Amino acid sequence: MTDTIYAVALISRKMSGLLPDELNKAGCEIVSTQVGDILIRRIGPETVALLKAAHNAAGLRAVTDWILFHERVNVIASNHGSVYPFSFATLFSSDEVLRQAVIENSEALQIYFSHVKEADEWAIKICAPKTQDFRIDDAQNANSGLDYLQRRRARNAGDRVATMASRAEALVSPLKSFARDWKTLRTGLAPQTDLDVVGTFAALVGRNQADEFTSQLRIQAETVSGGLQVSCTGPWLPFSFRPSFRAEVMSGTNKTSPVECEASKNC
Repeated sequence: MTDTIYAVALISRKMSGLLPDELNKAGCEIVSTQVGDILIRRIGPETVALLKAAHNAAGLRAVTDWILFHERVNVIASNHGSVYPFSFATLFSSDEVLRQAVIENSEALQIYFSHVKEADEWAIKICAPKTQDFRIDDAQNANSGLDYLQRRRARNAGDRVATMASRAEALVSPLKSFARDWKTLRTGLAPQTDLDVVGTFAALVGRNQADEFTSQLRIQAETVSGGLQVSCTGPWLPFSFRPSFRAEVMSGTNKTSPVECEASKNC
């Protein structure tokens, strides 16, 4: 049976057919295209089934080694040029199908490589302490006015979402002048154990402006009020700024962006 192609990273330039020892040991190979070199790994049907099953917490735990492999290969690749990091467990049926997909997306990929050259992604998350959105003052009222209370709770929750989202946007606004590109990934409440995420953002920052960006971030974090908390992780590969990769790929998982991964954690 023919092995499936696990596409890990597309590098903006040729690697001259030479792989670092660490990638050789990890079983990586190069598939060359006119756009750049693609780092792949050939996998069998059992691994394909394992990766396709990684759509929940238990499934992801089962592929921890593959997640670490994916991340490490992309980091090493970034030492050799700008990188298009494929989504985790992006699978193709053959080398030729993979090459054709890259050719069909070549224009968007070239624009992307120019845009992200010498730049990294920084993930910003704004959290707020949990609050009680409504209070039942009288048990009798709760029993006799359930519909009213439900409407009141929905209204209060909606007001809080809008207020917090607006405050989160205002808080990060001064950072945009230090970024080459900016994306609001999510606003609104995302309940967690002891905090609510009210906004997640991605900034594409040139490496020559990273110090200014992080300095401004510290200033914003120190001046924040109302219980909001700011956290930032990076630098990452520019996952959030990739163009859509139009291809007929075999489904893997969609756990792709470090920003999304970070957004699932507590501040």
